[in-house]
Amino acid sequence: MTSRLPIAVLLGCCVGLAACSTPSRTTGKRGDSPRQGRADTRGSGKVTICHKGRTLRVDGNAVRAHLNHGDRRGACR
Repeated sequence: MTSRLPIAVLLGCCVGLAACSTPSRTTGKRGDSPRQGRADTRGSGKVTICHKGRTLRVDGNAVRAHLNHGDRRGACR
């Protein structure tokens, strides 16, 4: 029993640390910006963008992701 005690203590510590830590959330590609993991709260209404040749209205929080992938603001021409 005593030989298993250090393993049980180590396992208990690992589980405890994992349960107490907060998950990290990243958006976009690694190194995109120092603001990784934070929601873009500037936009809250709908914004018109041109997405792959189609005019869409998206939530203001989704605009940055669309612009980072080549879409542009405004209606398609």
